[in-house]
Amino acid sequence: MQSACGIIGLMTASEWSAGSRDNGRAAALGCRAHTGWAALVVVAGGFPRPEVLLRRRAELGDPAGRVRRNVYQAARGLEPAEAAALVEAAERVAAEQAAAALGGIVREAMDEGVVVRSCAVVVGTFSRGVPLESILASHALAHAAE
Repeated sequence: MQSACGIIGLMTASEWSAGSRDNGRAAALGCRAHTGWAALVVVAGGFPRPEVLLRRRAELGDPAGRVRRNVYQAARGLEPAEAAALVEAAERVAAEQAAAALGGIVREAMDEGVVVRSCAVVVGTFSRGVPLESILASHALAHAAE
């Protein structure tokens, strides 16, 4: 079963179902990614009187420090296979960190009697279809990809 923001595995199906049936106050989760971190905010109250209920900074980098924050810049000097492996490792770490942060803020909202019923994610304009070789060949594209 999918939970908030379409992320599978943030919560068990029973945790999500319990929260969905809860008569708690409805809220929305907003996310904005930055290089190595994301801003998370839970808002309730609607357009006329929005109320920020929770605000968190989610670190998306490798907590062990094995993969550095500006991974595309770091990958620019590597052989293609090594660069691809580094970028994939950073993406994996970021996805794991994001899932943990999203799950944490949704659970925290539920503990406060708030049910996250929708999610918005602000994304940049960078196209995911750009080949890695093109990204690594351009300093500007490497920054945009991060």
